[in-house]
Amino acid sequence: MVFSITTGEHAPTGELRRFLDALYGPARSGLLVELRLRAGAGMTQRFLPVDRLDEVRQVVLELAPQTDLYVGVLPRWRAQGARRDVGGGARVVWADCDGDGAVRALAAFRRPPSIIVRSGSGGNRHAYWLLDRRATVAEVQRANRRLALALGADAGSAEAARILRPPATLNHKHAAPVPVVLEVCVPERRAAGARRRAVGSARRARRRRGTAAIAGTQRRVARRGSGGLRAAADRAGRGPESQGALPAA
Repeated sequence: MVFSITTGEHAPTGELRRFLDALYGPARSGLLVELRLRAGAGMTQRFLPVDRLDEVRQVVLELAPQTDLYVGVLPRWRAQGARRDVGGGARVVWADCDGDGAVRALAAFRRPPSIIVRSGSGGNRHAYWLLDRRATVAEVQRANRRLALALGADAGSAEAARILRPPATLNHKHAAPVPVVLEVCVPERRAAGARRRAVGSARRARRRRGTAAIAGTQRRVARRGSGGLRAAADRAGRGPESQGALPAA
């Protein structure tokens, strides 16, 4: 995958519009978009209706030059920002690719994301896979964890109430603020079974690791010639109950 960068005089405004439409367009009316802003040593929140995305865009563009600004990836059903406040019927899963290894893994991932945002810290990127059907909050979190495992991404970002930087804002963590840029936005990239295919590589990666660990234990037993599979498994930190089953996907 080749990451491309949008250019043009009005590119940030257009990037933000496309991002918000892709991320929140399928959301049910009545839900809220959470905006979270850094205010001194703490954070403050604003909530706007998901069916008024032009207003969301205007507020983001107004406030972004002043401070770090984030959006809740999933809409909220009430004006609070915890997991219990996330509205059901999600249409996206995501990964926070924090570090060169995770970014390289994303570029090689067999299921390209629908959206990629460069977060303004080194080469770090946020990747989103839009879904062709609604998923529960629990399903989204499971899929996010699998994606994080497959990509070496930030596991802490798998939580359903996660906030991430939208494009057309600035990362103020640096001496000179760095733009947050929309690099990929392909909303139609959500073929049937998109969620299953997006996490399929993660499932296979986990199985390969489990199979390799068991095979390595068996090779050590063969080389040592004594002690048996049980003792070798114990030395490897895998109790007898873990033998004979791969990690659950």
